[in-house]
Amino acid sequence: MILSVTTLKDSLANVRTFVSRNLNAGVDHLVIYLDAESPEVEEFLTAHPDVTCVAAYGDWWEERPPNLNRRQATHAGLLGRLLDGYDWAEWLVHIDGDEVAWLDREALAAVGSEHQAVRLSPWEAVAQMHASAAPVVFKRLLSTDELALVHLLGLIDKPSNRSYFRGHMAGKLAVRPSIDRSLAIHKLLTADDEKVEAHDDGRQHLLHYESYDGDEFVRKWVALLTSGNRIRQLGARASLAQAIEALLALQLGEAETAHFLRQIYERHAVDDVATLDGLGLLVHVDADAPRPPREPFPESAKEDLRALFDRIRSEPKRPFRPYAPAESAVRAARRVQRDVGKR
Repeated sequence: MILSVTTLKDSLANVRTFVSRNLNAGVDHLVIYLDAESPEVEEFLTAHPDVTCVAAYGDWWEERPPNLNRRQATHAGLLGRLLDGYDWAEWLVHIDGDEVAWLDREALAAVGSEHQAVRLSPWEAVAQMHASAAPVVFKRLLSTDELALVHLLGLIDKPSNRSYFRGHMAGKLAVRPSIDRSLAIHKLLTADDEKVEAHDDGRQHLLHYESYDGDEFVRKWVALLTSGNRIRQLGARASLAQAIEALLALQLGEAETAHFLRQIYERHAVDDVATLDGLGLLVHVDADAPRPPREPFPESAKEDLRALFDRIRSEPKRPFRPYAPAESAVRAARRVQRDVGKR
């Protein structure tokens, strides 16, 4: 069975879409940590047969990390260690709320046991000023020659994928759960904090719905930059974040701020979809279209997950934070597994 893990704070409509798309795309069961109280979202997730919902707020943390990335990595690393030894937990994928694990299940099942991690290469939704429907057209990473072509055509500022993509280029990983390794956001780490090399067969992908239209761009960046925490961005996104912070600091009012955010998006993010598609550089994928039915997730596995999370709720989460001493995380995971009758 393939599980996903996500730390989430979003509207009910977006959460419904996120769950549906990932189940369509190949995930068997979603583990979702709610990052803040939201009764209607929690009610939906708790009632869903293919979701395990964890209320990751309030008494969940003994000391809540202020940084979202650290909370995400802690949650993923915790689950990856806890699932060690459960035969039904074959693969675990860490995804964000605007991502979908687009999986070739047969190819994933055929990956040799010598590989502990498989890369999901990113496909990023094209950016349009006004998207008339849910995105079904995505950009893949381009080769050096392809980048030179689209640069000379004036479609990107520099012949690099960092200029071509708005979001991350690292993709995500599907990993075999192990008590001795820690799953972070884009990588799997050994007990010595060394990065585990990921297998890439070219058939596993990550759909990234990164700010695919002007309204979504405005919503996302305002939410990020008014969250109370400093947002760390790299490359072109760093200068973008700096510019938007400066705009918000002007306190122009909601309507005026949204107007200038849309101008930034139109000038620096919108893709020439017709030209890119004419060149054959885009991928067409509809994650809202159901795929063939699969074997249901076992009820016994759902009970195992509930028992693990009921037990670990009172356990300190600090040992599972990124780059914490591995022996502390292993001891904590073994203690939880022992208490639920696994060890």
